[in-house]
Amino acid sequence: MAFWGRKAADDETDLPEIEWRVNSRAKRLRLTLKSGRVWVTIPPRTSDATVRKFLKETQLWLKESWAKQQQIKRQHEQHLADHPLHTNHSITNNTELRLPALNQIWRLETSDAHKRVTISSETMFIPEINASASLKQWVKLQAQSYLPLRLAELATIHHFQYTGCTIRHARTRWGSCTRQGKINLNASLILLAPELLDYVLLHELCHTRQFNHSPLFWAEMMAVCPTFASDRQQLKKTVLPQWWNA
Repeated sequence: MAFWGRKAADDETDLPEIEWRVNSRAKRLRLTLKSGRVWVTIPPRTSDATVRKFLKETQLWLKESWAKQQQIKRQHEQHLADHPLHTNHSITNNTELRLPALNQIWRLETSDAHKRVTISSETMFIPEINASASLKQWVKLQAQSYLPLRLAELATIHHFQYTGCTIRHARTRWGSCTRQGKINLNASLILLAPELLDYVLLHELCHTRQFNHSPLFWAEMMAVCPTFASDRQQLKKTVLPQWWNA
């Protein structure tokens, strides 16, 4: 059972309040940002001073993640405002699906003649019913095949060690790394340009050495990805296709 408390985030008037939740099953402090809410999960008998120190250390991550969520929300709302006729049509015929890391470009066609995603020449036929779900599942399969391989390649090149890799369909985070060295990657990374994809993978690999965003972490990033600053800014501007989050 969890105990929920509520304390305002210091000097974070642009962010929602941070909820303090003491959870008897929690083993470590964890900060979560989801659906416009922020909470810190706290193991029993953790002092307030320890929690405040943890929140200070994760403040930069929280600010960046919150800003990114708000940017995506604004861009999505603007897209809907600019294309009102397309609000209920996430996938339209003759649009393209690009998977730059795989050097693939597909012309999309929805068709009631196909019960599953079918590829013919340069055209991808998608079932008309549940088109977005069918396309997302196909893209996720490509991500599950490619992303672990690319992560292993970069780890070998730069002499990183990690304990595992999981591909997920997350809405807010490109990737994460646990203290045990397990890396979680968002399947949507397969939609990014190769340099941005590699930036995210290297970012998570660097967390296997520096589990924070301290100057030491960014020094690790500079060593393996000298363009990390520009890649980081470009990633913040990235908007995924509407059908991905439909």
